[in-house]
Amino acid sequence: MRFKQPKPAALDYAGAEAIAAAATAFLAADPHRLTHFLADSGMDPSGLSASLKAGETGVLAAVLDHVVCDESLLLVLASELRRKPEEIMKAQALLQGPSPQTSI
Repeated sequence: MRFKQPKPAALDYAGAEAIAAAATAFLAADPHRLTHFLADSGMDPSGLSASLKAGETGVLAAVLDHVVCDESLLLVLASELRRKPEEIMKAQALLQGPSPQTSI
């Protein structure tokens, strides 16, 4: 008798932010990766720190944009987080949209 694997829970906005926060820590843990992100984003270390402390989700979206644009980096991050690359890409898409706190 084979048991079915439970389906993973759907990724919500908070889950996407958690993935982006983990991706930020992943980049920050390696000076080369962090330098490359800062150069691509045009941010400096103090600006990145201030944006993270302020809870700006735009910087989290920028981190995932950076990761998703580099397939090898995406695969390493996915392995590190024990997630499928598609989950990271879905998190990126969620963070690109309006935040749930935004009223239209």
